[in-house]
Amino acid sequence: MLDRTRLEAGRRPGTDAVDVNATFQEGDLLIFGANGWTTSLSGSTAGIRGIAALNKSSARYQPVIGEQVTLSGTTAQNLLNAPLVDTSIRVYSGATVYALTTDYTVNATNGTVTRVGTGSITDGETVSVDYSYQMTEVEQDDQGRPIANIVDETAASGKAEVIREPATVYLTNYDPGPGFTLGGIVYDNGDGRLTSTVGSNVAVGRCKQVPSASDPYLGIEFKGSV
Repeated sequence: MLDRTRLEAGRRPGTDAVDVNATFQEGDLLIFGANGWTTSLSGSTAGIRGIAALNKSSARYQPVIGEQVTLSGTTAQNLLNAPLVDTSIRVYSGATVYALTTDYTVNATNGTVTRVGTGSITDGETVSVDYSYQMTEVEQDDQGRPIANIVDETAASGKAEVIREPATVYLTNYDPGPGFTLGGIVYDNGDGRLTSTVGSNVAVGRCKQVPSASDPYLGIEFKGSV
C-alpha cells in the first residue's frame, strides 16, 4: 500500500496499459513485459517501469514492526496475525539479530515462531519480531478498499497509474526480514516488493525512512533502475 499523503513525485504519475493476466498490489514494482505491456515483477527485472498506484490483486500485505513475543522452550508461539507472506521475518533483541533455522523456525501458514533449543535465544527470552502478513477482508475494508469491493482497479480501463522516478514514496510493500538502514540502497525483491538484500537484485533507490512500530511504512527515494 502507498501513503499518498507523503508522495513527492518529480513528475505526474503516468498511465500504462497493463497485461490482463498480471497480478500486483498498489506499491509493487512494475516492469515492461515481453508483449510491451506493463506487468508484475516476478523474477525478471528487465525494464523497471515504476511503482503501481492501483491494485490488481485480491490479496494485500501489511507489515508489523517490533511485535513482542516470549519464546519458551521449543513451543511454537503465535504472532498476532496470520498467514505470513513468507518465512522472511526478522527476530531480534536490541542490536542482536537472530538467524532463521539456527535460532528459530517459522510456520508462515499458522503465523508462529519457535525457538531452537540449541540456538542463541535464551529460554523464556522476549524478542522483537518484524514480519508481513496477508490482511483479512475486514482489514482491507478498514484500510480503504473501495466500497464496491474492487480487487482489480484496472479492469474498467485496462490501464494502471504508475509512479515514475524520481519520487519519494512511502509504502508497505517490502521484505522486513533483512531490515533497512537510513540512506542504504534499496533493491527489488524479485516479487514486486523491496528489500535491502543485494544478491542479484536491482538497486531502485535509497532508504529515506526505516519502518518502525509507530510508522511501518518504508520511505524510499525512488530512482528506478540505478
